[in-house]
Parts: sequence; structure tokens; C-alpha cells
Amino acid sequence: MRRNAKTVIDTTVDELLILEGFREEPYQDTLGNLTFGHGLTWITEEESKIIVKNRVRVAFWEAAKHIGWETFGPLNDTRKSVLIQMIFQLGSLDGWPKFCGRVKAGQWLMAADEMLYKNPPDITWSDWHTQTPSRCETLAIWMIHGEPNARLGL
Repeated sequence: MRRNAKTVIDTTVDELLILEGFREEPYQDTLGNLTFGHGLTWITEEESKIIVKNRVRVAFWEAAKHIGWETFGPLNDTRKSVLIQMIFQLGSLDGWPKFCGRVKAGQWLMAADEMLYKNPPDITWSDWHTQTPSRCETLAIWMIHGEPNARLGL
């Protein structure tokens, strides 16, 4: 029996997903290759962009849920983007209650301080800033001004 390409592809994908299984964290396969997901050993830039876009969609709704739509909805696109990017990189805003409070109050400079420092006005860098200082500083500037940093050409 002959089937069309779409049917064969869809069936093969379903079978591979079952046979390969899924691992969220990278692991070494039986040949010692670094492997992730459903037996993947590499990914193209285009595939990565698709994954990033999907994760940004999830982060958008997580940000709205965490901050509350009554606050998130009226934010300008840049400040929404800051929240989304924080969730994308950090996983959630659960560890950022003071920051979220500052955003809800529209206190942009103080929200930026919460991004940069552990306990403002103490000037000890936040763990996030210590890990990725340039990104943290850029997003803090965006939070303050409500517009992307011109150096990125956005």
C-alpha cells in the first residue's frame, strides 16, 4: 500500500518520538555524543529560532499572569519585552517580588535597581547581573526609558 509523503512523515515522526523518548536535559548517548530532546545531536539556526519564538510566546503569557493583566496589558511593548526576556533567561519571575511590585507601581528606575542589585540601595550586584552583566544592564536601561537601546539598532 502506497501512502503520501505527509502520511509517511507524520507516522515516522510519531514513531521516532516514542522510540527515541524525550530528555529535557542534555545527556551522552551510548556513543558518547551530546544528545538532547528526542535524540537530537545538532540543531540548525532556523530550528533554534522556532524554539525561541515558541518559548517567547509562553513567556508572554507567564509575564501577564505573574504581573497581572491589569498591569501587563497597558505596559508599552519595550517593558513587556523586558519581562518576557527575563522569564526567557531566568525561567520565571518568582524570585523577583520586589521587582514585580515596582513594575506594578510604575516605578521604572526602582524596578531597574531591583534588576541590577541584590538589595537596593546596597550596591552588591544581583546574581543575574553577575552572570550576564551586559544583558541585565541593557534591559534595565530599557525598563527605565521604555524604549530599546539604540545601540542594538532596534
